[in-house]
Formats: sequence, structure tokens, C-alpha cells
Amino acid sequence: MYLTKNRAMACCALAMILAAPAAAHAQDDGAPDDSTDAATILVTAQRREERLVDVPISVTVVDDAILRARAVPDTEGAFATAPNVDITRTRNSGTEWNIAIRGVSNAAALNVDESVAVYIDDVFVSDSSGFNFELFDLASLEVLRGPQGTLYGRNAIGGALNIRTVAPGNEFGGRLSLLYGSDNELRAGAALDLPSGDGRWRTRIAGLYARHDATLDNTYPGSEDVDSLDAWGVRIRSAYDLTDRTTVEIAADYARTRRVLGTGDYATVDEDGVYMRYPVRSRLENGGASLKLTHEANGVTLRSITAWRGTDGTSHGSRPEQMLNDVADADVDQHSFTQELQLLSPTGGALSWIAGLFYQDYRVDRVSSLDNLDYGIGERSTSRVDGRSIGVFGQLRWEFAPRFALVAGARYTDDRKTLHYVHAGSLAPIFGVNFAPAQTIDLERSWNAPTPEAILEYRPSDALLLYAKAGRGYKAGGFNTEFVATDGVDFARESLWNYEAGIKAQLPEGKGFLSLALFRADWDDQQVLSYVNGQSHVSNSEKSRSQGGEIELTLLPAKGLTLSGGLGYSDAKFIHFENADYLGNSGDGKSQPRSPSYTGFASLRYEAPLGGDLTGIASVSYSYRSGFWWDVLNTLREPERHLLDASLGIRAGGLSARLFARNLTDSKYHLNAYAGSPGFFEAQAAPGERRQFGISLEQEF
Repeated sequence: MYLTKNRAMACCALAMILAAPAAAHAQDDGAPDDSTDAATILVTAQRREERLVDVPISVTVVDDAILRARAVPDTEGAFATAPNVDITRTRNSGTEWNIAIRGVSNAAALNVDESVAVYIDDVFVSDSSGFNFELFDLASLEVLRGPQGTLYGRNAIGGALNIRTVAPGNEFGGRLSLLYGSDNELRAGAALDLPSGDGRWRTRIAGLYARHDATLDNTYPGSEDVDSLDAWGVRIRSAYDLTDRTTVEIAADYARTRRVLGTGDYATVDEDGVYMRYPVRSRLENGGASLKLTHEANGVTLRSITAWRGTDGTSHGSRPEQMLNDVADADVDQHSFTQELQLLSPTGGALSWIAGLFYQDYRVDRVSSLDNLDYGIGERSTSRVDGRSIGVFGQLRWEFAPRFALVAGARYTDDRKTLHYVHAGSLAPIFGVNFAPAQTIDLERSWNAPTPEAILEYRPSDALLLYAKAGRGYKAGGFNTEFVATDGVDFARESLWNYEAGIKAQLPEGKGFLSLALFRADWDDQQVLSYVNGQSHVSNSEKSRSQGGEIELTLLPAKGLTLSGGLGYSDAKFIHFENADYLGNSGDGKSQPRSPSYTGFASLRYEAPLGGDLTGIASVSYSYRSGFWWDVLNTLREPERHLLDASLGIRAGGLSARLFARNLTDSKYHLNAYAGSPGFFEAQAAPGERRQFGISLEQEF
């Protein structure tokens, strides 16, 4: 049953006062611990391990124990615990995603740089499709809000996401997990630690298999139902201590995800399903390898991170118009090489610093096509983008007076991209005009920018931090690479200034943690993704802004009981956006798409002894998203969303079992949607997951 907006806001506000988003200690050993010790919350947001209360950044930390308690299957669900953060699919390809932080979101089309930097174990992932959204063997997720241009670079204009996998252990052991739920959902995972006898060489191997049946009916005669999943992945991490000061870490991973997807009429898809002759078959394969060298001498740490990542994805399926037998195909092949050097000073003194160099070389090949099977004609866009990025950065922290510190940093980034683009074919016999003109384009563009940051810290006590900061974010320009209009090929770089003030407080005796931040962000030339007739196009909004705040609180009022919750507010708008779509419509004053004004989360977790070695475990969590617009011109609005999850379980030593329910109230919502095309199809949408039940088993050894 839906709550009214006022009641929902009251619930979020009450939850915020009682509790807050599950900021939790990131446990690298993956132990089945459902408790939270607020005194030991550790993060690596500033490239070194620190207490959360010492970091002048708005950060949400979610550890693996919380994700397992909620039976969260993917990154999309994990983001529900972070205020002012949202993730949605951009279309129905299964390969493109939109991550929004404080209203700053990706112009999430391939060949467009991300607005939120993603790192997996310190390795930069340049595109959201470049890592597996199915979660397995994680230690923690860190969500950093606000531009992180100094330490994380050009793609961190909205924030950064640090994904930490479980590190290899010093003792033989591991974990087995099995989950079975509605729609024959099956998730089987395993992880094994294999240390050498002397402990100098440590290796962890982890794997996952996940699948479920189609969850949405397809009423087209003889065609298959949609929203099914078949995925698996494997990861290996190995660390070797060359000396007591030098460690070498090698990691490699591979994942393959296959989905059958579909969209239907926005107003009726929840009840009527889809009507697609050829549902979209999506295949995404990604993987990578990295080499990390860490050497310490006289308290100074040198870190070298060398990595390669690659992605190969395809999608094929019917276009939305039902009166024509049209299909759309997309094929992307991308790979990236990165090299980063970091030099970190000792900590504990009045001065500390970090300096570094970053280099990236990448290539993206893409093919997008539209074909009419009845007439045997179509159009095809092919593109190749080669890019290179170089950055140099440094940050200094100076405790210039008792309880006061000044942090100053800057990064300088130089980017270069080249484009080779060809469009051929014609659908004019059917539509009267081509989707795009036949043309060949070769371009080269360069951009560069400094991204400075300054922070003033005041620390009345070890348990309290007040800070004020100003920082700049930057994202390189780029090229549209599918069905390009003659004058719509390239778009300008994007930059943003963010101003923020915050408070972090650790409650006495480790009984809780409070975080509060207020912000304002001003954009120049924001890169905005819009859709016309189902095709994507990126252009620049001359002036935009976002302002608001978030509050998070965790309380441990009694042994075994954790209350947590949070509330975020962001008001993100276009100030001056002269040409918001192909037709030249103005976006002035419109709200940013895919950016809810309010986001809220509340949870209760309780653990109690039942006698002997038995422990009972209960968890209830609630998340809220206010209504938002799917499109730039604010014509298609998503209603507010309420999701309630719960689990009840028991643990005996290393063995645990849980019954879980996701979306307990069976709320309706959409995973993605886009406006229709007059005369061809109505607004399209893919519905979110309805009520799900299941059981999970885990064995630690």
C-alpha cells in the first residue's frame, strides 16, 4: 500500500532522528557479523585508511554483512542505503547505467565519460558497463558525495564509488553461500583463502553463479517472456610479501551476464507486461587484471597500480513501434589501460601529504543499427574513439593550530580524443526520412583543466569534526556516436564548483555516529543525455545547479541492536539550457532527469543469543525515493517509491540461514523509462522487481 508523500517524509524524518544509513565497519575478513561498532568505522576515501569521523567528505559505507542481511543481489539495490544517491538503467540494453549523486548524473551513453568515478580495489573503471553489477565476495562499498577531482580525477565530478572486495586471508578458510527465491532465483557463491605455510603468499579465489526466470509476461504470440538473468563471475586476488616493507598484489576477474529484457507501455506495463516480437537479448562480458606494488620506507609509502580492463557487450531486439517490424542492434567493444603512481607521507604529524601521477589509454568501438525486417533495409552507425588522459595531483594537510587544519590540493588533467565515425544506409522508404544523414566524420579534440580543492577543519574533540570546503570537478568533452545529426557530433567539456559544510560526530562509547552535510553545486556546460525517437543524444546545458544536504545517523542503543537511517534532499535544475533536444526546445528551469528530490532509508537489525551457540538475527529496512522526471523536458514523471525488505535468520558457529523478503508490500515502480515518439509509440518503461521471497544459507569455514 502506498503512503502519502507527507507521511513518507514524516517516516524518513523520524527514521533520521532515530537512526541512519548503514554506515558500517568494512570488514575485510567477511565475517558474519551483523553488529556495527561506530568507533571502528574505517574508510579509504582519501587513499589511506582512516576513521570515518576524520574524513571531511560526505561518505556512506555499506559492508557485506548489511548486504547479506538484506539479500541485496546487485549494486542497484545497495545504493538504496545512501541518501542523495540513485542508480537506474538508461535504456533496455542491459549495458548502460546512470549513477546520480546529489543530482549530478552521468550522461550515460557509451563514449561519454562517467560523472561518478568507479574504483574496484583501487583500480579505475572508466565506464559503468565495465564491471559486473552482480555483487559477490565484497568487503564494502564506499559512496563519496561531491566532486573528488583532486584524488580521483576527471570522472569524479559528482562523486566516487569505492568497491572493496575481500582481501586474501592469512589462514586457510572460506565461505559457501546459496540463495533460492521467487521466480526460481538461484545464487550460488564460493570463496577460498589459500595462504602459504609461512603466510608470505596469500591467495583468495571467489566465484558466483546467478540466474532467475523471466518475471514479466510477453503477450506477443510465440515470443518468450522477459526480465530473466543468467550470470557468472570469478575473481582471484593474490598478495606476496617480497620483504617486510614491500608487497606485490595481483588480481584478475571475469564476469558474463546475459539477460532477456523488454519495455512496454509506461502506464500499463506493470499489469499487462510487454508486447515484443523480439525481446532484447543482452550479453555483457567484462574483466580485467591488475598489478599493485606497495613499498614503505621511513614512513613514506610508494604505491604503483597498473591495470587493464575490457568490456564486450551486445544487445538485439525489437524497436518499440508495433506497426513496423523494426529491430535495433548495439555492439560495443572497449578496453582501457591505466597506470597510477602514488606517494604518501607518514601520518600523525602536523603535515601530511599525497602526490601522484595518472595515465590512461583507451579505445571504444561501437556499432548501432536499425533494421526493418519486412523490407530488408536499415541504417548503421559505426564509430571508434581513441582516448588518452594524463593527470598529476597533490594534496597537503597542515594542522596549523591546535584543533585546526587546512587541506589544500589540486589536480591538472589533460585529455585527448579522436573519432572515426561512419553512418550508412537509409530507412527513408518507410519513415520518409533517414534517422541520420549518411556521412563519414574524423575529428580530434583536446581538453585540459585544473581541479583545485580547499578544506578547513575544526576538531573540538577526537569524536567531532566540523569542516567547510570548496572544490572543482571536471569532465572531458566527447562525441555522439550513434545516428548523429550533421551539426550534433561533439559536445563541450563540463565543469562544476561545489561548496559544502559538514559535521561528523562519534557518539560516546561507540554508541553511534552522526553525519550532516549541506552543499551547493554550480555547473558550466553540463553534459546532458536526452532521447528522441528512442535514440540518445548528448548536448550541453550552459548553466545548471544543485543544492541540498543529507543527514545520516547510526545508533547502537543496546547490545545486538542497530538502528540506522538517513535523509537526503537535492534540488537540481537547469538554469539555462537553450537546446534541450533535437528540436531546439528549451530546458530552462526544468528539473534534472533521474534525480529524486528526496531519498530516505531506515533499518533495524537485531541479534540475540538463543541458547548454546545459536544466535537469532532479524533485519527490517525501508527505502524511499520521491517522484522524479525521466526526461530532460519533464514530460514523463515517475511516482514516489517505497520499498520494504525484511529477513529473519539463525546462526550457529559459521553456519547461518535466513528467510528474506524483498519489496514486501509489492510496490510498483520502474527501473527505466523514456518518452514516446508521436505517431510511432507511447512512453516506454521496464518495471522494477515486485515482491520476492526466498531463503539463503551460508557456511564460513
